[in-house]
Amino acid sequence: MTTQDIETLAQLVSVSKHDSGLTYKQISERSIDPESGYRASANILWKIGTGEDVKINPPLVRAVAQGLGLSLKRVQAAAARQFLGWLVDDPFGADPGDDDEVVRVVHRAGLTAADLPRVAEVIKESRRRGDSG
Repeated sequence: MTTQDIETLAQLVSVSKHDSGLTYKQISERSIDPESGYRASANILWKIGTGEDVKINPPLVRAVAQGLGLSLKRVQAAAARQFLGWLVDDPFGADPGDDDEVVRVVHRAGLTAADLPRVAEVIKESRRRGDSG
């Protein structure tokens, strides 16, 4: 498990702010959702960075990713971890091998592959059919 597997959105925002030396206002100016044009305010970024609850939504998450210069997937996973208590991991522990197949499953904390038999069935069926997604 890496640090990215346990980080929260609050940690991403506060560490990025600290490391960059930028103010929340400066980060806000860069935090624009490329899809909707929504801009995360300095106040919202401050709330996120200090761990306060905010209304989380896709435009906000995309804006934060832009503002911090981080991948959207990383920011989405951190937001899901913090606000929903979900984990994003490979519960099957499979090595991707030569086909580079990687399985990621979002689930609540404490579940293992044994608790997710339907997920394993769907993956096996997809492989049988040769689906790529």
